[in-house]
Amino acid sequence: MPQDIRNFPQNKILVSPSILAADFCELGRECDEVVAAGAEMLHLDVMDGKMVPNISFGVPVITSLRKRNNALFDVHLMIDRPLFYTPAFVKAGADHITFHVESSDDRSKPSNVSTVTAVLPVCHCAPELRRKHFFPIWNSWK
Repeated sequence: MPQDIRNFPQNKILVSPSILAADFCELGRECDEVVAAGAEMLHLDVMDGKMVPNISFGVPVITSLRKRNNALFDVHLMIDRPLFYTPAFVKAGADHITFHVESSDDRSKPSNVSTVTAVLPVCHCAPELRRKHFFPIWNSWK
């Protein structure tokens, strides 16, 4: 069962280092080290070169990390069609999925992510796009 950030005390500051700062030759060991040092979760930025110009990693890396690490995995999908790929990331071990409302997915469906996968969906929207994309659908997610 995925972990839920809402189970942490509300007044607790959570540390969530991005694995992009790690040496990918030593990724598993470095993730273990930051968790042992006190990080409650790991932030995993998944980029496909379409939503943002960088390319990082995908499902296989998260699957491998999950085999050796029980930290909460906060997976930030900076990819085209994140809702389409969500089930694969959940199966790989994602606890939270952050997606961008300006992606090409149907923006009326994010509220169904938690119902289908038991994962907490989190929405991200660039400040200049909030009025255009986020606010019109906010009420449908509540």
